Amino acid sequence: MATKNRSMGAGLLLSFAWTAVLAAQPPEPINLGRTSLATVRASSVNGTRGQGNPYNGIPNAFDDGQHEIHRLNYTEWLPDSVPPQWAEARFDCPVAVSAIEAVFSGDTLPPNPLEARGDRTPLPPGDRPEPDREEGPHGGKCRATFFGPADKLLFQADFEGARLPVAPAVENVVRVRLTFDLHNLHVADIRILGRVPDGVAFTTGSPRFESDPRDAEEYGRIAFDDWFDAMKGKITTRREDLGQTIAVIFECDGVVLYRAEIDKRTLGILHAAPRARWTPLPSRE
Repeated sequence: MATKNRSMGAGLLLSFAWTAVLAAQPPEPINLGRTSLATVRASSVNGTRGQGNPYNGIPNAFDDGQHEIHRLNYTEWLPDSVPPQWAEARFDCPVAVSAIEAVFSGDTLPPNPLEARGDRTPLPPGDRPEPDREEGPHGGKCRATFFGPADKLLFQADFEGARLPVAPAVENVVRVRLTFDLHNLHVADIRILGRVPDGVAFTTGSPRFESDPRDAEEYGRIAFDDWFDAMKGKITTRREDLGQTIAVIFECDGVVLYRAEIDKRTLGILHAAPRARWTPLPSRE
C-alpha cells in the first residue's frame, strides 16, 4: 500500500509540474489590429472617400474577411491606385509585435500575367485569371515600420511574401505603419500579430477609426435600405376613383406612404407625392 501511495504521489507531482510548465508557456499571438486598443487609418480611400467608408474603407482590412452589406461581402480596403499607399494602426498602450501578415485581392496582381515576365503580348479576355484573394503581393514591396512612444523608430523591414516574422518580438510598439509599393492595390486583410501586456483590459473585434461625416451618411443610407427592403413585403396598394382621375395609394400597416393621381383618359400622372405633402387637385366639375 505504501508503495502504491508513493507511486500515486509521484504521479500527482509530475502532473502538477507539467501543468505549471504549460501555464508558463507564452499565449498564442493575437491580431492586435482587431482589439479595442487599436485605431486604424490610411493614406487614402478610393479617391476622396472617408476613412470609414463601408464599401472601401480602411476598417475593411481589419475585419477578418467578414463585412456583409445587403448580402454582399465588402472586405477590402481600396486606396488610390497610385503607389505608395499606407495603412497604420495606433495602440492605446505599448504592445509586442511578432509578425505581420497581408492578404491581397487578386485585383492587385498584374492584369496580364505575361507582363510580369516582360512579355507585352495581350491576353484574350477569356484567358485572364479571375480575381481571387492572394496571400501576399506579387511584385512590388511592402515595408513594415514600428514606432515606440514619442515616435521613436524601433523596427523597419521590407517584405514581399504573405508574412513577415519578427523574431524576437519588438516590444513597446505604439504605432505600426505598412507602406505598399503596388499599383491597383486591393487589401483584403491586415494582421498585426503580437501580445498585449499582462493586466491590460481589452476586447476583441473591430478597431476604432478616424470617422468622417460622409461615413455616417453612408451607414445611414445602408440602414435605410435595410429598413426599406424589409418593408417592401408589407406594402399594399389600393385605388380610389375620383371621377376623372384615379388615385393609387401605397400603404404599409395602414399608414399611407405615397399616392399618385392618374388621368383616366391619358394615364398621365397629374400629381404624385408622399402622404405628408399630399394636397388633392382642384375638382374639374
